[in-house]
Amino acid sequence: MTPSDPPHSKAAGSGWSVVTLDANFTWTRGLFGAMANRAPTLFMEPKDWVTAYQSRWQPSSLFRTTNIAPGLWRKRYPLPPGWFSHCRMPFLRLLGWEASRWRGRTRASKSIVAITYPQYVDALRPADADVSIYYWSDHFQSYWPEKSDWITRIEQQAVSESNLTICISQVKADDLRKENPASAGKIHFVMHGFNSQLLPERPLPLPAQLPDDLAHLPRPVLGHWGQVSDYLDFEIVLRLADRFREGSIVFVGPISDNFRGRNREHFDACRLKRNVHFVGSRRYADARKYVPSFDVCLVLYRPDLPFTRVTNPSKIRDYIASTRPVVSTPLPDARTFYSAIIEVADDVDDYVGRVAGIVANGGDEREGVRFEFARSNGWAESADAVWSLIESADRARK
Repeated sequence: MTPSDPPHSKAAGSGWSVVTLDANFTWTRGLFGAMANRAPTLFMEPKDWVTAYQSRWQPSSLFRTTNIAPGLWRKRYPLPPGWFSHCRMPFLRLLGWEASRWRGRTRASKSIVAITYPQYVDALRPADADVSIYYWSDHFQSYWPEKSDWITRIEQQAVSESNLTICISQVKADDLRKENPASAGKIHFVMHGFNSQLLPERPLPLPAQLPDDLAHLPRPVLGHWGQVSDYLDFEIVLRLADRFREGSIVFVGPISDNFRGRNREHFDACRLKRNVHFVGSRRYADARKYVPSFDVCLVLYRPDLPFTRVTNPSKIRDYIASTRPVVSTPLPDARTFYSAIIEVADDVDDYVGRVAGIVANGGDEREGVRFEFARSNGWAESADAVWSLIESADRARK
């Protein structure tokens, strides 16, 4: 057997094959990678040439079906810059046809094809899947604001033409049901898993040791892991900086140049604060060194934006998995699913007060509850929930 010649999965015994188009997102790989023990699974990874080069794709890996884990394969497609926006159709037909070949190559009797952007909807017909899935994991209108109306239309098309729509946000699932009443019964919410490297052997009532590059900072360390952007409320950060002058506020992640208005003023003011530190990007795997060392984990998303209203951030579940205390802004899904195990503040004053309460008490005594929540809500459980929906959709089409 060679890596380009996948066998039928004896362990799965399900007669299914799975294709994910595309698998460039970490959370997409987490969910559909967890299905590889049930059926031979292919990650299709199209990228434009420039991004592929920046991602250090090796020429030997291109257009090859490579076995990357038991039951799991990957195929990379370097495509011309601009293909996704300006010349999608021929490439979508190619990718759809490639997806349809996977069933034959694995000798499966039935196939599942999941698309992860609404733009991929035109690949579904050539893919010819028995069960098709539109996997909604982001507010795509925010990526292409000039095409927001068009993306909304093709998103409705993706919902209509797929057998299942899986949303990572309950709010988004509710929105899609209202917008697509004829498809409401096949739209479902399934919670993300988390970065499994963050789950400790036992709950952490005290923060872990700070990594070397932060070891000089005075505690309490109030930490944010992930991208720094206009989606975060820097008025809260300013207030925290004033409240904890002898402590440290740390941002570990890249900075986006998309700040506007008052939030731009607050962000610029934060950069001048001696106790606010922007340490730059770190590898995803390095989260296990940083997040557990925080006295308090900060979820700072502004709840007044279309993007953040429908988000159910994987950041929250990663923080929960570390078992450290968490304070969040009033995101709808945060209130619905996490308010018993983290703090969800009503406004800026409440946010600062809840952080201060945790610091004063040396924690919140809920690390054990977070530990058990994380152990019961990983990627395997998410994949089990999706698989049950797949089986129901398969029975419904017969």
